[in-house]
Amino acid sequence: RDVMRIARRFNAGSRSEENFAEFAKLLAAWGDKAIIAGDDLTVTNPARMQKAKDTQSINGVIIKPNQIGTVSETAEVVRLAKAKGYATIASHRSGETEDAALAHIAVGGVCEVGSIPRSSFMVLSTFFARAICSVS
Repeated sequence: RDVMRIARRFNAGSRSEENFAEFAKLLAAWGDKAIIAGDDLTVTNPARMQKAKDTQSINGVIIKPNQIGTVSETAEVVRLAKAKGYATIASHRSGETEDAALAHIAVGGVCEVGSIPRSSFMVLSTFFARAICSVS
């Protein structure tokens, strides 16, 4: 209920793909308590990520490699986010996948992998388990 109250107060969900000003207000009020992540706002796009950085709109970004289309553009968004100290959250939610490349992108950050019954969850979870074991 509190989340809905906050969302109504800041109107960040309304036309969220263009609402940099409302995201900036939300970040100013809650950025020290929560990750204010660009998703539709940044769409894993380097130019939009730069605009979010310039307008101080977010402190985190959802990275969807298949949203922008190229690994180099995805890497540029991750580089911009890391340089600013933003949280990075890798996600395949623009299309479920068993491709472990997403897990490679997410290493050192957060990865959102979907629901347990899906094979993509099992593939990516297995990769993370192996990665954790190899660095331990």
